[in-house]
Amino acid sequence: ETVIRLPEINLSDKNNKTIQLNGSISHNFFTEFLLDISYYTIDNDVIIMNTTKEDNEMFYGFLTLEEAKGSIYGTLNNLSIEGFIAPGENSLLNIPVDYYEKSERPSYIHFISDKKEVTDFAVKTNIEGLNLLFEIDANPGAELRIIFDEKLGDMIKAKGTGDLIFSMDPLGEIKLFGEYYISEGSYNFTLKNFFSKQFIIDPNSYLKWTGDPYNAEINITATYHTLASLQAFDSTATQPIPVNVKLYMTGYLQSPHISFGIDFPNLSYAQASTIISQLQNIQNDEQELNKQAFSLLVFGAFAPFQGFSSSYASTGMATNVSEFLTNQFNQLLGKEFQEQVQVSLKTSRWNTVSLSLYARLFGNRVIVERQGAASSPNNQQVSLGNISIRIRLLPLKSGTSTTTELALIIFNRENWTLGSTMTSVARGGGIFFKRDFDSLAELFNVKKKSN
Repeated sequence: ETVIRLPEINLSDKNNKTIQLNGSISHNFFTEFLLDISYYTIDNDVIIMNTTKEDNEMFYGFLTLEEAKGSIYGTLNNLSIEGFIAPGENSLLNIPVDYYEKSERPSYIHFISDKKEVTDFAVKTNIEGLNLLFEIDANPGAELRIIFDEKLGDMIKAKGTGDLIFSMDPLGEIKLFGEYYISEGSYNFTLKNFFSKQFIIDPNSYLKWTGDPYNAEINITATYHTLASLQAFDSTATQPIPVNVKLYMTGYLQSPHISFGIDFPNLSYAQASTIISQLQNIQNDEQELNKQAFSLLVFGAFAPFQGFSSSYASTGMATNVSEFLTNQFNQLLGKEFQEQVQVSLKTSRWNTVSLSLYARLFGNRVIVERQGAASSPNNQQVSLGNISIRIRLLPLKSGTSTTTELALIIFNRENWTLGSTMTSVARGGGIFFKRDFDSLAELFNVKKKSN
């Protein structure tokens, strides 16, 4: 048996931050290699991972080490790496919860008690023949993102502390144990692309892993701050006051249970005494509490106890309907098409929808702009709207101080009266010529004579 002594070997990242190795490798005439190597960081913030979702869908991000030490030992076909690691404060780790889901994630909003059995399943990588065991000291400056739905932006962003144990066996099965306490963070609460509201996570919320890295036990309290009047309960209380919508997320990451609460951080005694009975009714009735919470999120106001009246809905719903329609259209267009076409839908009343469109086509040689209502004010006909189409006849030419453009413009203009009558329509076209210049000599292409 022969032993190869390893001197101090430095492994450096692109910023010349170093991890040092030393130890020995035993072999039997260059067969049956046996490693006995220790490692430790020389510098802080050594980059060990810089990946995207395309590189690894299981987890990805940017990971640096503030400190690391441990050992590498075993044979080449049964190698073990163990040690202690402390991520750097600029680290960012993304964990997509829905990675292993075979179908669309069901809605996790439950307004009634619904106990679900959480089944265990193994999370495996494509790596085999390698044992990993790491004690992880979470850095309060490093960010963890738990992604429920990347397309909708439904995710938890958190920074916190905790002691975790990460392991992987020779068959590639990975496990995670420990508690992670959130010191600061946010939860972007979305509802089927209808609206998106950011809740601030309260300190001491936590995630607890008991093996499955994608299905931690969760206990999070988050707050959405808003202003709303108490006019729904007291007609004289028209002044908006601070209101907190509380969100409680419990259960497990793959099937979380969400419930709501409402509190008033600065409610005066006089205000409380006039509406105390209504507030007690809200707190004691889960259905009414959920209705009021969603009313605050969607409308920015409390709902009447009788339900959502049409006049009430028209005051706040229009903004969220506009947001919903715009999101749906742009999502249908797709990311690549959105770079060329931008669509915006707005509504001020249920019977008035405005469509704005801006498109840059064929390498920016054709530009289409559209403004105005999608239909006539009385909804009797589709409105073409105010449209302008600019077609560049020549490529845009730019000199050192001049820019020249020649284009064909086609337009449509509509004018409507308050009585929903179209008073005039202007349609036409023309040639557009534009040339920027810094002096009259440049405009008339006058060249100075050289001496």
